[in-house]
Amino acid sequence: MDSYNDFHLVRVSTNDWLHKLGFVLPREYSDPNDLTIPIDKHANLGTLMRDVSCRTSAPTPREQWLYLSYLAFPGHNTWDKAFNDVLEYAHAHPTVNQSGFHFAMCGDTASFLCGVWSTRSPALLHFKVEDDPPNPEDVEEGLTYSASWRDLRPVTVRLIEFPLKDEFTGLSLSTFPSPKQQMLSMVAGDRLYEQIEPYEFFAQTGKRFSEYIEKLYDTSGTVLNYLDKADGWMIDHVTKPSGVEPVLEVMGQFVFQASIISSSLACFTIRGISNLIDGFLGRPGLGDQVLAGLNVDQDPQENFWGDFKKRLNGMVAELKRRKAEERSSSGGPDTSMTITAA
Repeated sequence: MDSYNDFHLVRVSTNDWLHKLGFVLPREYSDPNDLTIPIDKHANLGTLMRDVSCRTSAPTPREQWLYLSYLAFPGHNTWDKAFNDVLEYAHAHPTVNQSGFHFAMCGDTASFLCGVWSTRSPALLHFKVEDDPPNPEDVEEGLTYSASWRDLRPVTVRLIEFPLKDEFTGLSLSTFPSPKQQMLSMVAGDRLYEQIEPYEFFAQTGKRFSEYIEKLYDTSGTVLNYLDKADGWMIDHVTKPSGVEPVLEVMGQFVFQASIISSSLACFTIRGISNLIDGFLGRPGLGDQVLAGLNVDQDPQENFWGDFKKRLNGMVAELKRRKAEERSSSGGPDTSMTITAA
């Protein structure tokens, strides 16, 4: 077993985590030779099962903990040391020691797992094997397993990321929990881990994306940081003094549109510089080989803008017709708009 490390614990990696934890994935997700399988399905937490008929996985504990460290240095990292203290506590308390403990390194052999699960260290994954076989209706259509349904048990996974934020730890409100106390509250508490919702891929991915956007808002020099300051200035100097609430809505629309425009300008600038470099080096342009057999004598931009202006003129003509019908009853003057090709 791979336990020669500072934790003196079994270490799992991207290649062996299923085997060491005693779980199975659907046949459709576990074939290493099938290149059509989306790569994230090889670490899918929503389709985990345990085959209780398998001799190697049946004896494994019903509940298991997987600690996600970056490089596993308990002598230098506060959270790694806290997990090491939790292990010492577990060894001294048989009820806690009944659970299996493993660890993985997000900065090394388990970087793929941490990426697919949209998490980062330090974190704890709690795996719990349910008592009853799965309901076939609850399993995604088209998925099959190597064992019969009566020998399968679903696995519920919860992801606990540290430091904790709003989770209840069982300590008094006047106590600020240390890293060790935070971990112990989840591992040794009275099933306090159940306050964490079972793992859901889209919710976890959205959480990570929100943190990324918040970081951009707080990072000086980014477009979102400037827009956030502009939005704050408008609220403090225009909206609040005047009491005009719609101004805030207008500013919100402006911020949204400005962010789109700035992003587009940045993309166009980078793309233009790249095209200039490619042209200087004599590289073929994007799509040159695809368009080699087509007639490109006619400028595609001319076709695009000509068709665009034609449709726009059609829309303007329809608006003119409607306005003319409205003004015919009131006797007001008519106006006209025409867009001509350059």
